[in-house]
Amino acid sequence: MDLRAVGGGRMRLRVADDGVGMPAAKRRAGGSLGLRLIEVLARQVRGEAPLAAGPGGEGAVVAVTFPDPSDLSG
Repeated sequence: MDLRAVGGGRMRLRVADDGVGMPAAKRRAGGSLGLRLIEVLARQVRGEAPLAAGPGGEGAVVAVTFPDPSDLSG
């Protein structure tokens, strides 16, 4: 897990695991309650949270990108 500035007044919180991953159909369909919660929480901070497969197709990676709360210009 890491949190960093990515430029343009945006931050990214990235969380990854090395588990079995998730079928692409479930990623597109909104998936589980947990995935829906991630999407709702990302929208609350005016962000987005795409889900992707980890390196080599194993595990899962969620990278929530949102406006930097310390950036007073946005």
